[in-house]
Amino acid sequence: MAQRTEAALQLVDEWVGERGVPGVGAVVWHAGQIVAERYAGEAAPGRAVGPETLFALASVTKPITGATVLTLVDDGLLALDEPIGRIVPEFRASGETNPEWERLRPRISARQLLCHVS
Repeated sequence: MAQRTEAALQLVDEWVGERGVPGVGAVVWHAGQIVAERYAGEAAPGRAVGPETLFALASVTKPITGATVLTLVDDGLLALDEPIGRIVPEFRASGETNPEWERLRPRISARQLLCHVS
């Protein structure tokens, strides 16, 4: 893991140096612990990127969520076509008054949520 981690962190320097990205922060977590981190570039002119730097992520969370869910699938902890209410019990009871929504709710799957077709 150490070689892969270091190779990934070296990309941070490459992005800032060779590819013109203004600033990057990267952290690698393993077993609930930070095992490596790298910061490069500037968050704003004269202000270096560091552990407290905030970035506007916007839609970047979509591929991160997708990768996380697919990791759970690979680990056998989740099936893409399993109804989401079995995974997130709070999803089952909403107090929703629309009968069509309540009819469809039990069939909504992780796959549908990831594809934005739920």
